[in-house]
Amino acid sequence: MVLLFERGAFDASSTAAVAWALLFYAPGLVGHAVVEIAARAFYALRDTMTPVLVGSGAMVVNIVLSLFLMPRFGSPSDLSRGAHGALALANTVATTLEMVMLLWLLHHRLRALLTPGLVRSVVRLGGATAVMGGVLLAGSHLTTVQSWPAPAQGIIGVLLGAGLYAGAAWLFRAEELHMAYRLFVDRRLRTPGPGG
Repeated sequence: MVLLFERGAFDASSTAAVAWALLFYAPGLVGHAVVEIAARAFYALRDTMTPVLVGSGAMVVNIVLSLFLMPRFGSPSDLSRGAHGALALANTVATTLEMVMLLWLLHHRLRALLTPGLVRSVVRLGGATAVMGGVLLAGSHLTTVQSWPAPAQGIIGVLLGAGLYAGAAWLFRAEELHMAYRLFVDRRLRTPGPGG
């Protein structure tokens, strides 16, 4: 975030505030992505009411959790560890519950959603993500890394993260990695040369 945003009025305290919220928002990204797909699956089944009802329930949970957690996160004026983190956490929990409920209902509707292949895929890719995140988190606390300029930390972190994820996915035999490779190779083979 230092590399991307920290300039002008966006100073170190602003970076700390965004990092605090991002810490609690990030785990909810999976929920937000899956909810978008699951809701469209219900629309394809001509059922618009179920996603609306589940989404309304998730909104109520979000509000209740926000009111419950905010006093426990400290002062709203403390941007580095303040109550805005509670709002992010409440959103993540509510969205995750919405995702679980939609998937559960969709599974009972279709009877073939949570197949063994899908579960294996989620476990393998989740494991690759955990490996990548763990190594990057451990490396970010090294004194030598912290002394590097922000651009170097950002570029090396992105390249290292991509390499770690791809390597772990390969070790876990994630089928999606092989599919992506085959798609890339097939596209290169179909691409005509300069004179083609």
